[in-house]
Amino acid sequence: MSAAVESDEPFRHEATRPLEIGTRLGVDLNIVDLTDEAERSWLNALIWPEHETRRQLLQAAMNEVNLNKVTLIEGDVVTMLQELVSRVPEAEMLCFFHTHVANQMSRPVKEELLRQVERIGQTRDVFHIYNNIQDRFLHVDLYQNGQLTALTFAETEGHCRQFQILTPLDSLFHS
Repeated sequence: MSAAVESDEPFRHEATRPLEIGTRLGVDLNIVDLTDEAERSWLNALIWPEHETRRQLLQAAMNEVNLNKVTLIEGDVVTMLQELVSRVPEAEMLCFFHTHVANQMSRPVKEELLRQVERIGQTRDVFHIYNNIQDRFLHVDLYQNGQLTALTFAETEGHCRQFQILTPLDSLFHS
């Protein structure tokens, strides 16, 4: 999958080797079946009429999705997280990624999610990439060998059409 990125500032990421992704799990309270035209239309209708660029990006993303590469699970990720982690081999680093879904969570649910991630991070290495839990900033928390390194990576615009990097990611790996 590829995406066009527009920015006045340079964006660089130099990978020393290709990223190998193992287990892919996606969890949602209501999974949208992208093979069903009615569900695709419903998802498209959620975009404000004047946001044509967002509509085009959604269409491009829907056309690229390969449902065979991700196991989609319907349910509440906060109550299922411990069980989901048990499905991922110990050799694989965990990566929990979510953004605007946190807007739909109550404060106690957000706090429970953070507690669960911390608990898991005591026994497994975890990247937790998120915004909209305590603020609109994009955060990257790394639990490695039970130790947390927290980074406020970027400031995001409300619909994530743009963001401004605040702290380079490589600072996670340099003390």
